Amino acid sequence: MSTSLSSSLHPSGTRLEYLVKVIIHDVRDLVFKEGDQTVLPSPYVEVKVRDTVKRTSTKPQTATTFYNEILLFQDLSLSSKEFSTSTIDVRVYHQYMFTTPLVGQYVVAFPVAYGRPQHYIHRQWVLLSQPAGEPGEVKGYLRLSVGVFGPGDVLPSVKDTGADEEGGAAAEAGGASDMRFDAYQLNVNIHRALDLPRVEGFLTAINPFVQVKFMGLVCTSATLYDSVNPEWNETIRIPVIVPCMERVVVCEVWTHHISQTTFIGIDTIAFDRLLEERMKPRWTNLYWHPPAAGMSMMLDRLGALALGSKETSQQPVYAGRILLSASLQKTTTPQRTSAPCPRATDPPSQEFCIWTDLYEVAGLDAFSPTEIKVEVCMGPVIWRSRTVKKADEASFVFDDAGGRLEERKIDLPEPSEAFDLCLYVIGSSFFKGTQRIAFLRVPFVEVFKSGSGPKWHSLQPYQEGSAVEGSILVSFCAMESSKQPVRRGRVAYSRTKWLFRVYTKQ
Repeated sequence: MSTSLSSSLHPSGTRLEYLVKVIIHDVRDLVFKEGDQTVLPSPYVEVKVRDTVKRTSTKPQTATTFYNEILLFQDLSLSSKEFSTSTIDVRVYHQYMFTTPLVGQYVVAFPVAYGRPQHYIHRQWVLLSQPAGEPGEVKGYLRLSVGVFGPGDVLPSVKDTGADEEGGAAAEAGGASDMRFDAYQLNVNIHRALDLPRVEGFLTAINPFVQVKFMGLVCTSATLYDSVNPEWNETIRIPVIVPCMERVVVCEVWTHHISQTTFIGIDTIAFDRLLEERMKPRWTNLYWHPPAAGMSMMLDRLGALALGSKETSQQPVYAGRILLSASLQKTTTPQRTSAPCPRATDPPSQEFCIWTDLYEVAGLDAFSPTEIKVEVCMGPVIWRSRTVKKADEASFVFDDAGGRLEERKIDLPEPSEAFDLCLYVIGSSFFKGTQRIAFLRVPFVEVFKSGSGPKWHSLQPYQEGSAVEGSILVSFCAMESSKQPVRRGRVAYSRTKWLFRVYTKQ
């Protein structure tokens, strides 16, 4: 394993560059039908990674053939969320003169390949299927090698290709035909959503729908019009063949208006957990970056390009929450359908006391505000500090009266489903007016566990492409109201000027 990445595969809050190496070795026993008639295909293999598609050569009229072709996908810049949901989509097509119908497909998740020794899956047979057409039927076998490599990872030194056509192929042919599989029905229950945002545009609107993605399939729920609190109560059913190398079911919330479709947020369901037990109804909070609007934001982006921008690694704004449940059912006849599902009961919740103390904000030089205030959000609940003027050239200091924010009591589900704590620095300047310029987003689990004094946290730029960054000294705490907690006194805070001298010898 590489020491350059953490044990969690990809550290959160960062973007890393990845290289994906795919080798298509050979295919065996391909089955392709036109109606009821079996046709000998002319196969080629297409591989899609993110938005890039590459393919092998075409082999004329054969059900078993060798390729030994290498496909490389370079410079893939991914956040931790993108890494966890990215896949390598491998599809075998039959090459006609003008059309290319699908023979079968297979999907490999990035975390699966990266979790293997040396981040490499070596010469492995996989089952090809058609989940959208004939789910549960094997359409042939494909042997491939897949590697996902991050910064500092060394590509393995193995023999990937060679003359397999005679001796080596005969020895390994049984590995394909001896494969065993089970067919399952994946059921994703889309219950309802709350607090979805309206999209600003020619006409402000919110017409939400949900897309469920797994094993190369994309299934879409009904669209509910003009509803910030939509209730679908709809089950999306997806056929699945196990074993598979896909690890997460992706659920995306979108809104459609006239000819424009806008992404709102994403939820993921761990497929391996579903093999063990069903997922009870749970809330997932959605966060997004509202679509840019207005000339002022355009000017800010142009200015940021001149100053050197810094990419935002987190979505800053609460965009509602969605209630989902899911299950797996073994079956001999999996189907791709949708159907109504019963209304789910909300997960249990309890009241929490939220305490926040602000001490100092520093490093906002790129915006150069003359005064600031801090806005705190937990889901739809918002509260603000007083306005603070600049203490000196470097920072804004909150006194005891302005820095101790009033207590908020909020009903929340269990900590893993509760709202993140979002802090926004709102700056005012003569030329740019008043706007959010930087933010801090803290998962509620960290807020709930936090009971110590103030700590410095790095701020992220609020606007995408902005050069604004800085830091905030803050303490926060969450306690169950049922325990009748008593708020601690504010920590005494004072600053001392220091003189630093650096001597350069050579």
